[in-house]
Amino acid sequence: MKRILLSIGIGLSLCNATAQNQEKTLDDALVTVNQASVTSGIIYERVVQFANLYNFNREPDFDTADYTYFKQALSEMHRASNEVLFINRSALDSLMQQETNHVVPLGILNTDFQLLNYRFEEVQQGGLTYDENTQEFSQISGQPPFYTLHATVIAPLHKAIAGTGITYKIDPTYLFQNQQQPIKTLTADFGDGVPRNLINNYNLQTQQIQVNYNTDGDKIATYQIIYEDNTSITTKSSIYFKYQTQIGPKTLSPFCAGDTYKENGRIIADIPFTGYEVNDPTILAEIDYRIYYSENDAGNNQLDHPIIILDGFDPGDKRKIEDCDCGQDLDCAAANKENGQFNPNLHNSMYDFQDYLNRDGFQENALTTLRAEGFDVIMVNHPTYDTADINTGEMFTIDGGAYYIESNAMALIKLLQETKSRMASTGSTAQIKLVGPSMGGQISRYALAYMEAMEEQTQDSDTWDHNVSHWVSIDSPHLGANIPLGDQALIFLIKEMLSDDDNDAAEDFYDKQLSSPAAKQQLIEFHRQAPGQSHHHVDQNLLNAQTLLQGFSQDRGNSSFTEHYNNQAINGLPNSNGFPTKSKNLAIINGSLTGSRLSTLPNEDGGFYSYAADGEKVLGVKSFARVRINLPLGNIVFRTHIATLDSHFMSSGANERVAKFYKIPTTKTVIAPNNNQRGTMDNVPGGWFLAQQEIADAVTGTRSLHLTSDATDSGTVATDVIGWIHDDIIGISATDDTQVRTLNPINSFIPSFSAIAHLNPDQNWNNPLNFDLTCGSNRLTPFDSYYGESVNTRHTSFNQNSIDWLIESLKLPSGQVLPPQFPVNISSFSSPSTMCVGDIVTMGFEDECKVAVQPTYVVSDNLAIISRNGYSAQFEALENGPAFVQVILDNGVGPSQSFSRQLYIGTPNLDNAFLSEINSNNFLSIYPASGFCDLVALRINGIERYDLVEEIEMQKLPTSIAYWDGSQRTGRDNTLGIYPDCNELFRFQVRARNACGWSEWVEFVTDLDGCSNDCSTTNPSGIVSNNFVISPVPASTIIAVDMVQNPEWTFYSRSCSDGITDLGGNSHCTYFVSLQLYDFSGNQVLNITRHELGTSFDVSHLTTGTYVMHITHLGQTEVHQVPIN
Repeated sequence: MKRILLSIGIGLSLCNATAQNQEKTLDDALVTVNQASVTSGIIYERVVQFANLYNFNREPDFDTADYTYFKQALSEMHRASNEVLFINRSALDSLMQQETNHVVPLGILNTDFQLLNYRFEEVQQGGLTYDENTQEFSQISGQPPFYTLHATVIAPLHKAIAGTGITYKIDPTYLFQNQQQPIKTLTADFGDGVPRNLINNYNLQTQQIQVNYNTDGDKIATYQIIYEDNTSITTKSSIYFKYQTQIGPKTLSPFCAGDTYKENGRIIADIPFTGYEVNDPTILAEIDYRIYYSENDAGNNQLDHPIIILDGFDPGDKRKIEDCDCGQDLDCAAANKENGQFNPNLHNSMYDFQDYLNRDGFQENALTTLRAEGFDVIMVNHPTYDTADINTGEMFTIDGGAYYIESNAMALIKLLQETKSRMASTGSTAQIKLVGPSMGGQISRYALAYMEAMEEQTQDSDTWDHNVSHWVSIDSPHLGANIPLGDQALIFLIKEMLSDDDNDAAEDFYDKQLSSPAAKQQLIEFHRQAPGQSHHHVDQNLLNAQTLLQGFSQDRGNSSFTEHYNNQAINGLPNSNGFPTKSKNLAIINGSLTGSRLSTLPNEDGGFYSYAADGEKVLGVKSFARVRINLPLGNIVFRTHIATLDSHFMSSGANERVAKFYKIPTTKTVIAPNNNQRGTMDNVPGGWFLAQQEIADAVTGTRSLHLTSDATDSGTVATDVIGWIHDDIIGISATDDTQVRTLNPINSFIPSFSAIAHLNPDQNWNNPLNFDLTCGSNRLTPFDSYYGESVNTRHTSFNQNSIDWLIESLKLPSGQVLPPQFPVNISSFSSPSTMCVGDIVTMGFEDECKVAVQPTYVVSDNLAIISRNGYSAQFEALENGPAFVQVILDNGVGPSQSFSRQLYIGTPNLDNAFLSEINSNNFLSIYPASGFCDLVALRINGIERYDLVEEIEMQKLPTSIAYWDGSQRTGRDNTLGIYPDCNELFRFQVRARNACGWSEWVEFVTDLDGCSNDCSTTNPSGIVSNNFVISPVPASTIIAVDMVQNPEWTFYSRSCSDGITDLGGNSHCTYFVSLQLYDFSGNQVLNITRHELGTSFDVSHLTTGTYVMHITHLGQTEVHQVPIN
């Protein structure tokens, strides 16, 4: 699979039109409009105007045509004439096939054309209005409905050519001219400074012109044109030229192998393969390879420790092993040029895609690392080649990068046999390591299993023992791959809107590349129009592909898919399910193993993209062209609509729209149901691919940086999702105003379930896989080990962790593997939230399948590890306080996975608790606030592990006077209300209980200062309250307590004479109270149970400070603060 890139440079717009049973053409929409001014027979808006002939030769830097642009312009003028004028692309191709090799005809297109005077932004300024309901135009009285423009396009009819020069053929066969404004004279300078007459006095001069060049690059020709009315223009053309003295068949470039540590080769299979289709040939497959000998080789060029890395899906062999291979290949160099010259930075080679970012953010290369580790790296490319059917001798061109997986496997078998033979000849006893990224994983799986079956069948180990110790599948689709059906359908609609015959570029891409043997073999959701129905409906039989042998309940999907995966499953040894058994089989999964939809691709908001939701629009684009009409005085400028496109992810079950292409008056939509029990393949966890970004880049004419370096997992090994479509849909677009209105750039490409070859796949593929799938008691993968992460990474990409795991795995001896590395589900680790001192508990994972390695532990000082048992351990609680258990999972490579569990040992700890005031308006008060001067609402914060507390108890200390509700609070309530009459330092104590028991009491003090008076009033001689006189205050040696003349309390005495003691000191009765003094810590320092009022008591033995005095009589108590000096 490769990226979907529509090199059409268009932007397309959204509208609300719906699919019609009977689609109207532009001519239907113009039925009431006077068309007398359509003198050319061409109305440009009958087609999608990708060539933007409105502005060719009319705007600066838009005057140079190449072969692709010429074909587009010719096709548009042909179709805009309702296929009356000129020829279609198929006819042009037929003419070209008759030409002599290395002779380049010069195409000349010269014609008037009419365009609609419809201005959608300023309708009344134009000549037409449009009714969306009737889908018809109406003419505005007094305004012209059409304008006329003229187009002349000249170009050599080859994309590129190699040699020492170019022979240009000037022939009337390739002159496409309408009757208006014929060319009177045409002279050409083909870049050598020599002017040549091509048309003189309206007559084309038939001739061949040889022009020699000695440098690579675009060759620009300049044409001077004079028309019948004596107006003139200058226009240009370009063709890519590669200077080459000898022309031969395509092979790997010897220039790239110039280093002494490299070697090139080509393999032709010994085993023939016949494809699935009726007319498929029986061929011997071919592959190219390049050996990069290890840094330890010392120039001997011996295969001591080979590692073979395959390429993946690559239609047209656009991805070469190195950039220099591309530079030496004519077509590849022409497709990767900048400013007319080949630019290696634009080519994505197999070597380039082994780059990755290390932990310090610097770029490294896996191939270089492997060579430094002593490996001889063999890179394998699947080229395009010509070969004969071994039965008929008929020649066929085979696109190896998109051909049958089994066919390429036959060539790999030959390479493995030759590699083993070379190793034996040099005495190497090592074994081969084999790495298959993406489709390469399918090829290598089939080859190894085939060889094992043949070895068993023939008992010929010399021939069939593959000698592979470790096979690595990198994000390979063992259960199928996914390109969003909406994106496939959108390409189909583009094909429908552009097609003028069976061989145009869009149809070629849709029918030959998207439907290439390898693509059909692997796509789970495959788009085709439903038989006998319109484009609006898809063939549902081709959706939700699966097979019985994969582990599903039925065979369904396109026939190539079912045949391929059944071939894989029955290949190899019995009960192997088509997987090799003699090697250790490893997998790298780029999709999330936690069920996440989050990706590693940064977005514009500083976060990361996630896969879009079911049915969500993921691409919406509008495209316009600026039109300038010159008038005798000034000009008219307006924008015209080109087209509109959008695509959606498949919905969850419903038969909803997945794609739309709109151009007045035609709306084409595609709807599709999603009956896939596994979920929506577009967004299930999986290695991501920039399908929508590629389309958006194409329509805007840009190349996104996302394709190279934005993601943290920027490197890949032989990725196969870059440059698939490129210029294969339209080939050219010159629209000048494209707006991407909606874009989620990524989709799930290789589902995680597919990359791991899940043995129980008939389930929801959104389910997490964050446990050991190789676990003996519940084995769910045929792989012996694997690597995966928690988020979705780019398809076939690496980061430092995964490259470390891979290289260390490849360094292991035969029969050994590293443990699987995956994001452990920490919720499966059971641990208590609290322990009591002396408790011994077991903490650990639920079962052995939750982890792949035995955990190690780091614990706090108040915990002890008593014993270990595989995935769990016993711990003893030693003393009160917070505790932790750190769990470490280390497979010996890269950073360990670790997490911690916090717990609490013993009774609650209030040492760090504190009071915070809360808004009394929101406080649930027990007492009514009236009758008090203030309400102070408090919360006790900072109780360690408050979540474990079951009960809180509060007590007011004797020194405190104010009313409160703390003692009435129940359960875990940590709030209280204080209701003072006067200001004081209010003291209380608190304790808490958890499962282990009660904590110690902890005292709290809060300053009540919201009243207008303090709790005690001191005058020079003492304290006078409503009942008593206390003096002296401050005291030093004694304190006297007496009764005021008219106390509030009722006093009783057993011995009474004639009344109550008054302020004058007259005593008539004897009264007694009890007295207690407390220091400010709440400690009682003096207790007099029977104190006669009017007498004093000694305090000389007390230390200086403020004390709290309690005076009690018959259950009534007054409290005062008394300083003692």
